[in-house]
Order: sequence, then structure tokens, then C-alpha cells
Amino acid sequence: MNFSLMNTLRVLKPSLFLLTSLSLGLHSVSLYGQDDFNRTRLVFDITPITDQILPLRTPVADTDESDERYQQLLNSITRYQDEIESLQQQTNNPYNFEFLEFYQSIGDANQQLGRHEEAILQYDNALQVIKVQNGLHTMDQLPLIEKIIQSYIAMGDMENATRWEEYVRYMHQQNFAPGSPEMVAATNTLADWYISSFFMQNFQSSNRGLEIMLGTLPEGERIANPAVGEELLWGGAENTMRLSNRTPFTYIDPTMEAIFNGDIRDLTPRDVEDIRLLTVARLYENSQHDIIASEEPRLDSIAQIARRIAGLSYITKQEIEYETYNNSNISNYEGSRIQEFRLSQERLDHSYDSGRNALRYIVNLIESVEGNPRTLASAQIELADWHLAYGKIQAARSAYEDAYATLRALNFSDQQIDASLNLEVPRQIPRSATHLYTRRSAGLPLNAELDYRGYIDVSFTLDRLGNPSDISFSSNDRPESRQIESVISNQLRTAKFRPHFRDGELVEQGRVDLRYYYSY
Repeated sequence: MNFSLMNTLRVLKPSLFLLTSLSLGLHSVSLYGQDDFNRTRLVFDITPITDQILPLRTPVADTDESDERYQQLLNSITRYQDEIESLQQQTNNPYNFEFLEFYQSIGDANQQLGRHEEAILQYDNALQVIKVQNGLHTMDQLPLIEKIIQSYIAMGDMENATRWEEYVRYMHQQNFAPGSPEMVAATNTLADWYISSFFMQNFQSSNRGLEIMLGTLPEGERIANPAVGEELLWGGAENTMRLSNRTPFTYIDPTMEAIFNGDIRDLTPRDVEDIRLLTVARLYENSQHDIIASEEPRLDSIAQIARRIAGLSYITKQEIEYETYNNSNISNYEGSRIQEFRLSQERLDHSYDSGRNALRYIVNLIESVEGNPRTLASAQIELADWHLAYGKIQAARSAYEDAYATLRALNFSDQQIDASLNLEVPRQIPRSATHLYTRRSAGLPLNAELDYRGYIDVSFTLDRLGNPSDISFSSNDRPESRQIESVISNQLRTAKFRPHFRDGELVEQGRVDLRYYYSY
């Protein structure tokens, strides 16, 4: 879509205040069920059940030392170390570019062996070579940094993983202008990390408790992330958040405003929300400001931020459901004013409203600039999915009807539209959300290859509103199968899927048979 700057701003700026106000309705929880299975890095890849089985592999670190792959990796480390020693004797330059491949290869081998501290050391050696050869802020170092992050995650060192994720955004700030597509992507990547970190340490962890309620965290840990700097500030004795003056807010929900001002029984944002989610809200707000202030604002970037605001808002619903089904009777929290608010219908409604407004904004934006009808239909379907995920049936039907009307105008038949929506593997909704046990929730790149430990065949009934029921599992002799089955059952308890369509009407899909490959 090509638009002049003047026309773009004429369309965007009236809606700026709406979108920025959305980022306030975001809340978090940290409650865990109790079981033996470490779910932090658990990821499911879901496929239809077929006779063909994807390759199953046990990670090298978990195999016997007599394993052939194990020995091959050990031999490769020795070989590369010999190459380094030989090169050191030939040159007086410790930053010779030829060292780069050797350091990286040794790091890769150690990472596959589960020797993550040694892997990080070797990756850091490679980084020093790149910086000396190509410059302190060269983007060539990013692939190595990603490997360092994955090793820290594997060790459970979330603090250092976060520091490196923040460093990646800093690198982009040194190379790209605010509001540029590259800077927007880097900011979104950091936001994704904060969200996945929250998921891994909260929803997907089985060994921690509700950490942000009533002094569960030491006072010293309740601070804004220093990497964000002045973007998130806390006011002195009142412990209230001071909103940045960079972007004006024309409307804030009165109840939320009272919480942010500390007027409701001394509740403050740090009592109600995880600092990572507050930071993500601030990142989105500032990114939106930078995009609109840029010389050529990109409509797709504005829409992307709106979609992400919706995904962040949905975490509130996930928290409420998770806490409701995993009550651990935490001292000083049960029956408290905080619990009352966090589980309130008012808070759930605000979550729904925030995401609905963000997704409706995208629809209105595409319509106002006469965008691609297929893009418009996709946005209308996403809005319909949002309504359905919250049980707003009439609103969902209306939005689905809008999407059908848009596609019919392109001469698609109802049968063709039905076929495009009725996927063999049902799509979990809303699309903008971070869903449990996915690459995104586990802090992995979306294209990351997984070592599948095994698989479980799952069957359930999907009704016309996207609710699964009557869950059953095939027999499986893997030692962790019962625990995996428990995780899947708990996940499906609150999951919503896009239902089947017949001539534009929601219909019961019936029995669904799926294969859940798992990696951890």
C-alpha cells in the first residue's frame, strides 16, 4: 500500500490515542500446579495422525558416553582445538578471522553435548573476533548471540539470557533509526522474550509459586528492568507508576487508573502485574510512538503493534483461568483484595475490551485506506476469533459474517471459504496470543528444529463454539507419557479452537484425532 505521508498521518493520528490507552489493561499471575515433570522447555508440534512418524531423537547430553554421536562430537572438539593451536603458532594475531569458525564449531559441539558454560565461552571468543574484524556494533554477531541465549536458557539462567536479549535490541539501536522496520522487529523480539520468560517461569514451571503477590518477592527485586531505562519509572513513597509524557493518554479505564495511582486499598502495578508484562506494554507504546513519528510511517507496523497489544491483553484471561484451575492456597493471598481483583469479572472484561479495540482498530484502518480485501477478511476473522475466545457468540458470528461478505465480493463461494478455514489441525485462537507449550512460549525461534522425545496420540470432540471435550489418549510406553498426558489435558481444559464452518455457519467438528510430538 502506497500512501503519502500526509494521508497516512491523517488516517493514523486520530486513532493513536485509542491504541496507546489499550496497553494499560495487562495483568499477570505466577501460579503453578505441582508435578514432577519439568515443563519449562516443553514444546508440542501437532500433526494429523498418520503412518509416517517424524524422527525421534534423544538429545546427545542424555545418551550414554558410548553413543556414536557423543563420540563424534568429542572428536570434533579435539580436532578443532588442534586447529586453533596450530593457527596460534602460525600467527601473532589472536583475532585472526580464521579462528572464528573453530571457536563457533567448538561451541556448537559443546552445546549439543549439554556443556553450556563451555559453549558460551567459545561463542564469546568468536564474538571477540567478529567485533575486532567487523566493528563493535556489527550485526554479524547476532547469530552467535542467539546461540549464547539458548545456552543460558538451557541452564535456566534467565537473568543472563535477558541481558543478552536486551543487548540485541541495543545493537539494533546502534544501527537503525527509531520506527524503522528493523527497529520495530528488534523491539518485538525483545517483547516476545519478556513474554516467553514470563510463560516459562510461571505457566510452564512446576516448581515455583505465586511470586508477585503480597511480598512473595523481596522488595529489592520489585523494580523496573534497568535496560528499559527511563521508559518505566516508579514514583517515590507512593510506589505509583509515572507515565511517560512522550505519548498522551486521552482515556484510561477508571478502575485501572485507580490501581495505577494506588487509590484502591494501596494496590499498585507491581502488586498486580509482573514487571516483564509492564515493560512489554511500555515497549509497544514507545514503538508505536516511534513509528508514527518516523518520516514514512508503515501501516503494517502500526497494525502489528495493535495485534501484539491484543496478544498481551489475552494473558490476563490466561492468568485468570490458570489461577482458577491451579489454586495452591498461598498464605496472605487467599481472600485478599488483590486476589479479589485479579480474579474479578471486571478485570476479565477489561482484557476483552483491550484486545477487541486493538483488533477492531486494524479492521478500521484497513477499511479506511481501502486496503487489500483479503487482508481485510483476515483481520475480520481474527477479530471474530477474539470474540469467540471470550465466549461472545453473537459478536463472533457478526465478524465471521463480515469476513464472508468481504470474500464473497471477491467471487469466492461459501464452499471455498469454508475449505480455507476448516483446517485438518484446528487452529487455537486467538491467533495473536502466546499459547502454552509452543516455540514462542518456550523462548525458541519459530523456525527452531526440535529433537522430539516422543509423541502421544490425542482424541477429543470439538463443538461448534471451539470447545474441546471427551479427551482420550492412545497407549504409550514412554516413561514420561502420563505426565505429558496430564499437561495436554490441563491445556485443553481452557483452550479454544476455531470451529468448523458450513456455508458460513459454525458447526460441530466432531471427533478430532491429533498427534502431539513433544520436545523438552
